[in-house]
Amino acid sequence: MDLEKYRQIFLRESDKYLQEIGSILIDVEADPEETGHWQELHGKIHSIKGMARAMSLESISRLAHEMEAWCLKFQRKEWKAREESIRVVTEGYSLLKALIPRLGRLDVPELNTAYYRLLELLSKGPQGREPADGSKRRADSQTPISVDPIRSIGVSCSLIEELLGFSQELLLMERSKPALSPEMAAVQSWVDQYAALAKGLYFRLAQLRLMSIEEFVDLYRHTIHHQARQMGRLVRIVLSGGDIKADVALLDRLREPMIHIVRNAIAHGIEAPEERKAKGKPEQGTIRIEAESRKETLVLRIADDGAGIRREAIERYLREKQGYGDADIARMDTKAFFAVILSSDFSTASATDETAGRGIGMNVIAQAITYLNGTLDIDSIPGEGTSIAVTLPMSLSVMHAVVFTVGPYRIAVPTSGLDAASYGLPPDDVRESFLDLRRLFGVEINGSQPPGVLKLRSSSAASPGRRRIQGLMVDTIVGNKPVMILRPGQLIRNARIFSGIGVLESGVLTSMLDVDMLAQVSGQIPETAMEV
Repeated sequence: MDLEKYRQIFLRESDKYLQEIGSILIDVEADPEETGHWQELHGKIHSIKGMARAMSLESISRLAHEMEAWCLKFQRKEWKAREESIRVVTEGYSLLKALIPRLGRLDVPELNTAYYRLLELLSKGPQGREPADGSKRRADSQTPISVDPIRSIGVSCSLIEELLGFSQELLLMERSKPALSPEMAAVQSWVDQYAALAKGLYFRLAQLRLMSIEEFVDLYRHTIHHQARQMGRLVRIVLSGGDIKADVALLDRLREPMIHIVRNAIAHGIEAPEERKAKGKPEQGTIRIEAESRKETLVLRIADDGAGIRREAIERYLREKQGYGDADIARMDTKAFFAVILSSDFSTASATDETAGRGIGMNVIAQAITYLNGTLDIDSIPGEGTSIAVTLPMSLSVMHAVVFTVGPYRIAVPTSGLDAASYGLPPDDVRESFLDLRRLFGVEINGSQPPGVLKLRSSSAASPGRRRIQGLMVDTIVGNKPVMILRPGQLIRNARIFSGIGVLESGVLTSMLDVDMLAQVSGQIPETAMEV
């Protein structure tokens, strides 16, 4: 039996249940008397216990068993849920989050101590508990349990990317098929049907890369809620546009900037309940996350109803650090004025106090958004709150590209611009039309090793008024890989033949070759550079 396979399934499924438990606990804290919350919580914990027992993970199954026993008592209203009881269940949830990735190992002294202390608490039951209706229920009473059918399973992003690469290779093979004679019409019909199915497969696989904003926000909803309680804040998160979907690669890289923005709103925007009450505001603050799709862009707006950003600190910074006069400041529009907070040297101690800490980390957050080819805009009204709008491409510029090497250089060309990839010298009659990148980059050629040959699609290979380039010769073909495209810097743009910088899944950088531009400038390359 492949135990590693089942361990990975256990970890993946448990992670899903833990996310759901975190969301349910928020509902429990808001309405502890609602038995439906406890029933749902009981079901999720029971699922983790069942999987842990199947894997012989005794420490996890034991903790889950004690937790679900509590949930069952609250579900049946045999015990009355109090704040301290909910805190103990939440502590159990946090302990499960620590134990599951370790597969139940208690080899860390602090974890071991916390585990047995919590088991002791759970075994005693809630202190001062009392039946909700003043009577005891029969110990063997049963609560009907409804079981939903399985509608989905978890699939790792890396597997989706791998399947996308395979499907693109199928399309590439279809484009490189030899011409068929009229007598082979039946075969041609089969090939056409195969190509249509391959394209449909690729399209549907691409849809698997999409994730809803609601699922994205749910990833850290409980973490934010828990942090707010630690800071003595009452906060609710209101989401609109949660059904909008975006590229999971984009959202994965957006997690850190988003959570820092929301944390700033809690720690330095939302006032304490007493202060809000004194200002005539509800004791519970609100953070609104609004998602909007505009053509090819995604707009995420995070707004709080807290203290807002005081203008005095920004104005002082502009005078003391930038040399602005009052007239210059008065002429600034709102967008440019608050963008000052994103300056790397804005976070002075005095400015931090008066701007409620929003200078801390904002420059880093802005850099992360810029890395994603996005923009960040800030607006704020003192006493009413702050709004931060993040505008991003609906998907990262992620494409599949054939990665290859030329000497020490790692280069890639979009898979869509190729017809075929192979090793060996091109046929004599077309060799003259293949550009040897090894000669172009001044790399020593190893005569004993056949070159990698990339045959270009005709639409990309044409060079009007010049010699047509039908393909490229390189050293080694690495393979068809998903690549995230970044904007090129000035140095790369000056080279003309590169469209940008690509980042592979491993984090390795590669230069993206602009085949069309290469074809345009190839006439400027000496004839010797095009000889084999």
